[in-house]
Amino acid sequence: FFGGVLGSLLILFLYGWVLFVTFMTVLYPSLRSIRAIESEAKADDKTWLTYWMVYGTFVVLETYVGFLLELIPYWHWIRLVFFVWLLVP
Repeated sequence: FFGGVLGSLLILFLYGWVLFVTFMTVLYPSLRSIRAIESEAKADDKTWLTYWMVYGTFVVLETYVGFLLELIPYWHWIRLVFFVWLLVP
């Protein structure tokens, strides 16, 4: 039990930022997208489709020119703030 807790804390310490960013940019929007699809309103579907298009564009952009984006100071914070801004209704 102690080893599992220690291992979990170590993973959280080493990969905490990655887990947090993944939760904020993928997991939470995924849940909201599922709820939007299940609802009768179409406006929320459009909102979340737009979010995923922007997210996909960023993923492709970071895949090919990520090494250049890393040169921008605080790039990871800028990216996180931008996606949180997209999540705000």
